[in-house]
Amino acid sequence: MADHSHDKVAAEALQREALAWVVRLTSGAATRADADALKAWRRRTPAHDTAFRAAARLWQQAGAAATLATGMRPSPKLPGRRMVMAGAALAAGAAGVMLVGVRLGYVPEPGAWLAEHSTGTGEQKRVVLPDGSVAELNTRTSLSLRFTPEQRGVELLDGEASFAVTKDASRPFVVTAGRGTTTVTGTLFTVRDQDDVVRVVCVEGSVEVRAREMARLSAGDLATYDDHGLHSVARADAAAETAWRRGMLVFRGQTLRQVVEEINRYRRGRIWLDNTAAAQRKLSGVFHLDRLDEAIVHIQRTLGLQATQLPGGIIFLR
Repeated sequence: MADHSHDKVAAEALQREALAWVVRLTSGAATRADADALKAWRRRTPAHDTAFRAAARLWQQAGAAATLATGMRPSPKLPGRRMVMAGAALAAGAAGVMLVGVRLGYVPEPGAWLAEHSTGTGEQKRVVLPDGSVAELNTRTSLSLRFTPEQRGVELLDGEASFAVTKDASRPFVVTAGRGTTTVTGTLFTVRDQDDVVRVVCVEGSVEVRAREMARLSAGDLATYDDHGLHSVARADAAAETAWRRGMLVFRGQTLRQVVEEINRYRRGRIWLDNTAAAQRKLSGVFHLDRLDEAIVHIQRTLGLQATQLPGGIIFLR
């Protein structure tokens, strides 16, 4: 019993340290030295890295609780009592303000401080890697480099990126995201890490995805995995999955809730759905990323919804 109690105390202490790191990085006063120190802290043990990832998820989820405490509408996925209490406490001070900023896209995600390359809300960036391969970073994306003489590699900390990999059979190219890896020698593919689920789409050639189990994808295949391992492999709508690279969002039979969640990735502020029936209605359409306000108006008129706009890009659809 004593050992179990000691382990619990140690785990709670590690969680507190991890949350302290997240607060520091989103405080608005973090430095590159802080980011380097955090990298070293995460590498101490697998438990340190797991604790930080959990703390970052908690920070993001608590945004809904913080908005509740500041008088804004909560997320449809309302967190539990402990999360609400934590969010309300944070919202009472500067940390709560920064947390809301992350939630609404005005403050960088924690992963942005760990990365050599990152993008803000609605931003995209083209990065030429040391081997000549090209990474295209989508909105709210953070990418770190892991190049060695034996292996070409990157770590996707947050967000989504496409990779056009220069062929080199002697040095595999490995993308680490979440608890899995995607390995190629030369091809075109995308990787997206959002809400603890990683999506890998093979656009050209073939890729090997490993998350406890291994799957080989051919052009047009999609694999998903999370902390529990690899999910099923299916055929992908590659044109829709990669439309962001052409400045577009393509929806084919998705629910309004899914459409809104996707649009929220690309704009500052947040769209809240306050209509349960409408949230399940299916939509199809093509929207320009640089004209998302038009997309919101189109959705509003098509489904007969009322929109209430607040400062900071906050919109309630009901």
